[in-house]
Amino acid sequence: GFSGLTLFSPMILAVVAGMIHSNVLGVPAHARAGVAFSQKRLLRFAIVLLGFQLTLGQVAGIGLGGVGIVAAALGATFLFTVTLGRLIGIDAKLAQLIAAGTSIC
Repeated sequence: GFSGLTLFSPMILAVVAGMIHSNVLGVPAHARAGVAFSQKRLLRFAIVLLGFQLTLGQVAGIGLGGVGIVAAALGATFLFTVTLGRLIGIDAKLAQLIAAGTSIC
């Protein structure tokens, strides 16, 4: 069945499912205001909250090499997600927001 999906976080699966749904079926008129609010306010707030989970002690614990690896992974994930967003026609600012959230997660 879907056992391979457990490799991905539920948040990532929800974002992908939403992108597919909105691109294939569109967003119903009655849901547009809620989707816009979620894209602009809730998603940004959630990204900020995720950032607060990282402490300076954790950063110091992985060392300079670890920080470099994390930075490279963040950059690569961000660029990949923005590029994928552009390819499937997502608004550039929304793609960047999704990329930031995906990278941090």
